[in-house]
Amino acid sequence: MKILHISEYGLPDPRIERLAIMSSSYTESHFLGGLGHEIKLFENAFESITNTDFFTTAGKSGIPYYYQKMKESILKEVDRIDPDIIYAHNVIAAKIVSDLPKPFIYDDHEYWSRQVLIKRVKNKSFFDKLKNRLRYFWLPKVYRKWEKKVLAKAASVVTVSEAIALEHREKAGFCYVIPNFPLRQEIGEHHKPKAHSGNPKAICLSSDFGGFLEHRNPGTNLEAIQSVGGVEVDWVGRPPKPELTWFKHRDWIEPSSLLEVLTKNYQFGLIPWIDYWYHRYSMPNKAATYSHAGLIFVLNKDFKSIIHMLPKYGYYTYENQEELKVIIRKLRDLDTQELLKRRVNLQNWARENVVLDKYAKTLRRAIEHAGVK
Repeated sequence: MKILHISEYGLPDPRIERLAIMSSSYTESHFLGGLGHEIKLFENAFESITNTDFFTTAGKSGIPYYYQKMKESILKEVDRIDPDIIYAHNVIAAKIVSDLPKPFIYDDHEYWSRQVLIKRVKNKSFFDKLKNRLRYFWLPKVYRKWEKKVLAKAASVVTVSEAIALEHREKAGFCYVIPNFPLRQEIGEHHKPKAHSGNPKAICLSSDFGGFLEHRNPGTNLEAIQSVGGVEVDWVGRPPKPELTWFKHRDWIEPSSLLEVLTKNYQFGLIPWIDYWYHRYSMPNKAATYSHAGLIFVLNKDFKSIIHMLPKYGYYTYENQEELKVIIRKLRDLDTQELLKRRVNLQNWARENVVLDKYAKTLRRAIEHAGVK
């Protein structure tokens, strides 16, 4: 069975590559997407890779002339590859292929019609502010319309969290959930947590390089952590407040050594955002990363998908800043051996439960359902 994965983004894309690998025993996977990079997570994920510049900003925004031009170019490539099933990642790709006679799977990575409502906390210029106002006025209408059509026509629907799936089922009738977890083969050598000396350390893996969005806004939570003291904080990615010099900052950690670095050097994984309506849908990649490193989570109570995923000993949740301060005091004063025991248990639990391999049957059902519809 030949499957064509389509995305407006290029490779690398962990989710797309993992799904192709996981279905490789019964499918022949091909990729069609936007311009990407030479880096790929898996060298053997696809039989062919086609990168194009057809996915233009104007086309992806639904401006009629540019959308039609983009669609025609993409569909020519689809005809050339001639797949049995199309696996459309996100609403733009799904809308483009929705009128074809071929069955397609719609994989909604981020709940696009809702995510587009998230605004930036900071805009650099008047032009940026004007552009974003137009974006928030136009795109939500476009994506809601596209999403409604796609959900009605897709042979199978897949998404990353049960919260998104519940709402999609109102329009699609069913929706499979496949979270953003790594494959077992990615986890590699089992680096075990060890007892720490000195102050415990927490880390936040962030990825905001183009201006901070409202759903990843720490507010004054970092200042609250500092006011308690006794817990060191490292930040990976663009720091939200460069003026805060008390925590250590690093641009990134090499993916191949990420789990080892986290397991050996930290005890807690921070998701320090203030509460926001989109959090209930979110299943960020850092959730799997923290758990495989045996890091005890600190996050707000809105992250229902992550909280329901974890055993109770694996996290602390806060609703407001005072509760966050109480948690930091608990972490600071937690017995070293008790903390180590909980970290080891969490990591062992993650090795069995936070792996994409557990969803192999779900993926196969989604593909087979599409193939017979």
